[in-house]
Amino acid sequence: MAFFALMVIAALTSSISMLEAPVSVVTEKSGAPRSLVTMIVGSIVFLISAAIILNFSLLFDGVVAFTTKYSQPLLGLALCLFAGWVWHRDKKIQTLATAQGIQRSGFFWRIWPVYVRVVCPLLILMTFLQSLRG
Repeated sequence: MAFFALMVIAALTSSISMLEAPVSVVTEKSGAPRSLVTMIVGSIVFLISAAIILNFSLLFDGVVAFTTKYSQPLLGLALCLFAGWVWHRDKKIQTLATAQGIQRSGFFWRIWPVYVRVVCPLLILMTFLQSLRG
């Protein structure tokens, strides 16, 4: 029971510190009394929080759908483009292979740069566009 009581105290002190920044900004901009601004900002935060809690399943499902349908494929595409075009991974692999005495004459070594730079981004983009169609 003491653990949960301490968690409540920790949550309250954290919420007070999070409320400090918006209250300070509004107080400085408007010149209104700090106690009034605190009540107004706290009420706004309470109302927004209540709306989120009452519609949690709808909002949660929306966030999950958004991240899985849009964010993950776009992040994968960005990561693939970064690894192929910006990071120059094939040059780093060449340096490592030279240092280790590995021969880079195999099929994998010839196709790797093209695969990472062109094939993977195109496949990810095609999959993403198809998921948008439904």
